[in-house]
Amino acid sequence: MKRRPIKIKSLIFALVLLMLVTPFILWKVRPGKSLQIVVLNKTFPVVSSAMGKITKLDYSKQRGLFWLMDSLGIKNPSTKKVYDDTRDYYGNFISSGKLEEKPLNKLAKVPDVIYLSDTYGTGNSKINGIESKGVSGLTEDEVGLIATCYAKGTTVLGEYNIAQDPTKVSVASELSDIFGVKFTGWAGKFFSDLSSKEDVPNWIRTIYEQQYGRAWNMTGAGIVIAGNNRIIILKRGKDFNGNSINLSTVKANDFNTKAIDYYNWFEIIKPKDDKAVIAWYDLNLTTSGTNQMKLFGLGDKFAAITANKSGIKKSYYFAGDFCDYREPAKVYSFLGAANLYKMFSISSEGDNSYFYWNFYVPFM
Repeated sequence: MKRRPIKIKSLIFALVLLMLVTPFILWKVRPGKSLQIVVLNKTFPVVSSAMGKITKLDYSKQRGLFWLMDSLGIKNPSTKKVYDDTRDYYGNFISSGKLEEKPLNKLAKVPDVIYLSDTYGTGNSKINGIESKGVSGLTEDEVGLIATCYAKGTTVLGEYNIAQDPTKVSVASELSDIFGVKFTGWAGKFFSDLSSKEDVPNWIRTIYEQQYGRAWNMTGAGIVIAGNNRIIILKRGKDFNGNSINLSTVKANDFNTKAIDYYNWFEIIKPKDDKAVIAWYDLNLTTSGTNQMKLFGLGDKFAAITANKSGIKKSYYFAGDFCDYREPAKVYSFLGAANLYKMFSISSEGDNSYFYWNFYVPFM
């Protein structure tokens, strides 16, 4: 019996199929890394029913971190599986249609890493005007536990907003010691259209109108800096040059990063030692912008990432919403995924995904 010749098209198809599935197979079979990583997050946009009960949480505030851990093959020692962004964290969960906190005050052992993603709260957590204890803000018990773990060698990473209202001043003071920074109370964000009621929060308009005694009539692109019940408006082309606030590491080659336009919320902090700064924000202010900032005792460059190291103690602070990833929830992991997504990401105004793939992922 004669063998049927293999068709060239079938062979090509098989090779292409093999090339497509190989990165997924290699990623699945490669050895994992077991690390005890504790994530604390209390800030979740919520979806509520017509009756006012919370039915769903938006995990975008920590999705970027969990995808990265999954991509690196980091596994939870307790479950022997990759970390799940809907379960494997401390902070707020849904219980009977309202938020309920899983407090960070009991750990079986000292973790390798504690990542403080956000503790501001959700904003819709009050039921009949009453909010459950610990739902918003970092508590004294939690910061006490963090400080103890930090002293025992746990690497602590923190992001904005963990130290501002509703976190108490005494708690923020302890965080200041852990991260080696002073929290000024100022924060800001770039807006493509200052007239947009959807993008610009109402509280910004309210403070502005109280401060200046006139209605909000801002248009065009600009950076809003807010703090201590004051508002500063920096208009693009008038008060600053460039697209937005610029972010760059001191030694780009060490972290495989490059200077990038940053569009998410950022925070103004003062490091205790400028040598501890790994990355800086630069507003690229004009004379007009510089004069505005001087009125409030502010400059044009701020620490974006700081490192605080002493002996076995290590901490890093990200003065911004760094792991916030609001793209589709299902981003596949495979060998080389981060590099591929980085290659095909496109820088566009107001888009935070380009920052995620080109700065956050390679930096981490």
